[in-house]
Amino acid sequence: MLNASVTASPTEVEGRRCLWLSAQPCVPQEVAGESNNLQHVAFVVQSTGGLLGVPLVAWLSLEPQNAYDANAVMIWMSGGKVGYLPRADAVHWQPIVSKMQQQGQLPVACGAYVEMPPESAGETAYQVVLWLPPLPWQAALTLSAQDMAIFMARAQREPRARAERLHAKAVERQTADAKRMDDLVARHGRDAADRIVAKELWLGATEGMITDTFGAPDKVDEKVFKTKTKRTLSYAGECPKCDGLGVITEFIHVNDGTCFACKGSGKKKAFVLRVRLENGAVVGWDKN
Repeated sequence: MLNASVTASPTEVEGRRCLWLSAQPCVPQEVAGESNNLQHVAFVVQSTGGLLGVPLVAWLSLEPQNAYDANAVMIWMSGGKVGYLPRADAVHWQPIVSKMQQQGQLPVACGAYVEMPPESAGETAYQVVLWLPPLPWQAALTLSAQDMAIFMARAQREPRARAERLHAKAVERQTADAKRMDDLVARHGRDAADRIVAKELWLGATEGMITDTFGAPDKVDEKVFKTKTKRTLSYAGECPKCDGLGVITEFIHVNDGTCFACKGSGKKKAFVLRVRLENGAVVGWDKN
């Protein structure tokens, strides 16, 4: 049986069914290893509009094959790794999470937030904190009424704040799209710019137009002759298993959710588009 103090209720968060660890009072549990995942932790903070202390969701994933700690419990937030439970705590939580997953056949999640450690003194460093039920030997740290009020107020404001951030991002995208169109028109003309935005292919397009349309190619083949130069730009398609993400979030508890089809690259092994150019102009293409 699980410890009586550790409860997990089946629920749905972030669009996924899970076992939600909950208790009041609870224990604020600091996460270790954020310094090795700074880019994604910064992304998590960016997703809240730069606000700290905003209620978030953390997923607990076991890593029995971890070369440094067989009891490793990885913490996953907003689609990526942010760190691990400290080794001294993971040894106790690993069997609990394992049993929960086996009994409930669901991933395990809990509440979390990100704060700036006082000792950071202006450095770009963050501390991820989880809200976990107390284990039998732990003294539960009941949140003060003021702290709980602040935390819950943020939780209530978050949906509206998220909507405002989404609107701001939509406006930002529109502005960026308009700026990109102006740049494309200035460099290629209106007709070519419209085709580039529509991701069209046409005979006579230049290599610059193709890279503006589809981005940098995954492979370039070139043959130089006396009178002409032939180049083939090859593009790999998105992996259909993970939609180009490289991870499958429904299986984050298995090998960090790494897509087994593309091994985390997000791309198909085969090329889906080959564009052929002669002397810098498109003369044909092949689509799979």
